[in-house]
Amino acid sequence: MGRTVMVTGGSRNIGRHLAKRFAADGHRVVVCARTADAMTELAKEIEGDGGEVLAMAADVTKPEDVAALVAPAEKRFGGID
Repeated sequence: MGRTVMVTGGSRNIGRHLAKRFAADGHRVVVCARTADAMTELAKEIEGDGGEVLAMAADVTKPEDVAALVAPAEKRFGGID
């Protein structure tokens, strides 16, 4: 298995494509965006392709959201590379 990577802004465009590409390349992906609906859809796509993903809604401009994102990622994947 590859590394565990975090992608912010995963709801569309570059962030979404990066998250899908990292997963396709065998990496575990922690992906976030401000909208939960977009993250649910992306997680289904990645998991449907056999990837490992933790998709969450978070606003990375808020320190409390970042902390709430990192803790579950560390618990599920053992850390972020």
